Amino acid sequence: MIEQQSGLLTQQQVAAAVLETPFGQLSDKRGFAEQFQDVADKLADRVYTQSKQEGIAEFTGQIEPRLSALDMLFTTDNAQAGWTELQIQQLEADKLAFTELYYRLFRQEYLPFKRQPDDKEMQIQAPNGFLQFPFPLGQSWHIGGAHTNTGSGSYPLSSLDMSVGGGWGSNQYNTWVSASAAGQFKRHSSCFAEIVHANGWSTTYYHLMNIQHSTGTTVNKNSRVANPANTRGQALCNGGQSTGPHQHWSLKRNGSWYHLNGAYLSGWRITAIGYSYDTNCNRFYLSKNGWWGCAGYYRH
Repeated sequence: MIEQQSGLLTQQQVAAAVLETPFGQLSDKRGFAEQFQDVADKLADRVYTQSKQEGIAEFTGQIEPRLSALDMLFTTDNAQAGWTELQIQQLEADKLAFTELYYRLFRQEYLPFKRQPDDKEMQIQAPNGFLQFPFPLGQSWHIGGAHTNTGSGSYPLSSLDMSVGGGWGSNQYNTWVSASAAGQFKRHSSCFAEIVHANGWSTTYYHLMNIQHSTGTTVNKNSRVANPANTRGQALCNGGQSTGPHQHWSLKRNGSWYHLNGAYLSGWRITAIGYSYDTNCNRFYLSKNGWWGCAGYYRH
């Protein structure tokens, strides 16, 4: 990056001004150490820090694509807010120049960061018995077709809507959403909660009211989480869509939405190979001990 921005590494004679700004416009700091630290912090923040709006914007379907660390450095904040064709072309040109320079300096092909294989590729599954339906033992709730967290697209189908019925204004105070597994509670808002479980798993619960715990509380499996919200305003306190009281339940693995195909809830194995809200019995069904069913009512 230093060589691309200032040519510092290959210049025979280096002006003092270049030493003050080796990273050029990638940093607004002055001084070699200061710019180096600033760029390193930006890269680390982009690679390791989750979006500050996680848990809120994710329900609106308006999340902007997350740029890579390299993309972010080559892009101004204003450009990120509203892309133009010229800005996209400039970003691609900067990345190409970086690639070519890297090859000249190190005589090896530059390969963008390659992520580890995701859950779909590795078929990592939570063990059968780890997660239960997110409602009290012995009860029966309606379960609809699997869908993405925002409700559009076909991957990952991380979410299920569950309810016992009733319209807006109905009494939901005796209807309890329950913890799918033990873990540490995170209260994101008055309508959205998350429980962080062992081994990188977590479950989220949306469209709620009367949340029972504060962030940091340790909760047990099957313990009460909240009631389904009985007003549209409360149900959508973080945005999204809802036509009536229900809980929007989702599964995560290492902070990312997890495709439910092959996952188990209360011993029921989920098959979800269609698209969001697909209730075709060939593409969405639950099976257990030789029994299977499509979208409908299930109990533990």
